[in-house]
Amino acid sequence: MTALTQLEELRKKIAADSRSLREASDRLGAVLGAASKHPDALRTYRSGSLASRFTNRPVADADGGLVIDRRKHPALGPDGDGELPRALVDSVHSLIRPLLVQRYPSIRIEKMKRGLLVRFNEPLPSGEDPSVDLVVALNRVEAPGLWIPNLDRNRWDPSDPERHVELFTSGWPQLRQTRQHVVRVAKAHAKQFSEPAVCSFNIAALAWECIELAEPLDRALQRFFDYAANSLAQRLTADPAGVSAPIKVADRNRAVQRFRTVADALDLAIEAGDDDAKVYEILAATGVFWKLVGPPPSPVATIHQAIASGDPMSITKTGTLVAGTTSGATSIKPTRSHGGQHVATYHRRSSGPWYGRFADRLRFEGNTRRHVVGLRVPRRPHHGGVRYRWNVAPPGCERRQVRIEFRLSSPGVPRVYVDGPAESPHRYEDGALCMWYPRDPLERRWSYGDGLHALLGQIAVHLVKEHFWRRTGEWPGAEVPHGAEAKAAQ
Repeated sequence: MTALTQLEELRKKIAADSRSLREASDRLGAVLGAASKHPDALRTYRSGSLASRFTNRPVADADGGLVIDRRKHPALGPDGDGELPRALVDSVHSLIRPLLVQRYPSIRIEKMKRGLLVRFNEPLPSGEDPSVDLVVALNRVEAPGLWIPNLDRNRWDPSDPERHVELFTSGWPQLRQTRQHVVRVAKAHAKQFSEPAVCSFNIAALAWECIELAEPLDRALQRFFDYAANSLAQRLTADPAGVSAPIKVADRNRAVQRFRTVADALDLAIEAGDDDAKVYEILAATGVFWKLVGPPPSPVATIHQAIASGDPMSITKTGTLVAGTTSGATSIKPTRSHGGQHVATYHRRSSGPWYGRFADRLRFEGNTRRHVVGLRVPRRPHHGGVRYRWNVAPPGCERRQVRIEFRLSSPGVPRVYVDGPAESPHRYEDGALCMWYPRDPLERRWSYGDGLHALLGQIAVHLVKEHFWRRTGEWPGAEVPHGAEAKAAQ
């Protein structure tokens, strides 16, 4: 799966439901139709994400406005005496409620800083219940755009929402579509954070500035995030309509950093081609689309496929996978990760541990030493045991140094230690990996008879699972609870 296909899947995942969009549009139309009957109405308009086709799932609201005939209210606004439309908003409320309640019996209308908030309290089957924001505005006398009231701060702000929609929906169809897709994915990225660095309008304005070509989504998004990072590093984004002040950003440095992180990640994801694991790892990394990309490729399936897909020598030369043997691919068992006490699964013969007998050791190691890059096989037992070392970079992970110990006290039970991050829900108290439940049947755990090659495969799978857990907080595969829960589960 390439970056393009993964991003297209993401776009479809966040796409608003067509029925919800229609319902939001109908509700907005009903509110605007009722507002247009006000005796002081000059016109109504649609604005915001719904009008610009930038809406994602869930569909929460629709925006529109009522423009008042200033000839009937000369004291209103900065071009008059600066009077705010509080009484006028109340009169609009009194007018539209009886007109709307016939169609929407559960409707509730509240005053907000720009006008009225209309709640319908009629959830759709999807659970969405789009509301409508109705702004009560005035035409400006000597400049383009509107005066929009801010009832909370007792002031008027210049803006041109009608022009914004006109600009954001301009261009030939393919360009409009590219712009819409970029804005929607960028908005979804921003909303992953508990405190978004920029508002949706800022994202739309940046996209309008930089998206000038119809191109594939991965390239267009990389262009957008790169442009956004560079632009915000230099200045605040200008109002596309040229009416209001530059768009404010709560934390510009944070916004630039987030945009740059995504731009660089998209660059790497595009270069990764159709490497599923690598593309997923890049796009799901913290600071990119970690809440949105999915479903992830199964780490176990990724390794299974890589082992069985071709010449084992060509696979292992990269040092990133466990490879099949010359006689066929080695099976990696679907184990249940566990944490608890080491349990012996090997019975020592009276003549001593297996690693002291040449034939048994040859059988255990097989052709592994010849076909697995980065493996160091000991020449002789060490301090009553034997120790293997392995330099490996499992799919999507950083290179790790692995130490495998078989001790005299339990020669059939490997203790596996790795460098790097130690956070994991499935490790023993001494830091060793707990890759299987010792009391599971043989088909669900590694045993001495499976050999070294299969053990390396289980280690690689476990490291990928740990890496996935650190990124997402979820363990990809079966697991057994620890401690008291483990005893209850037996």
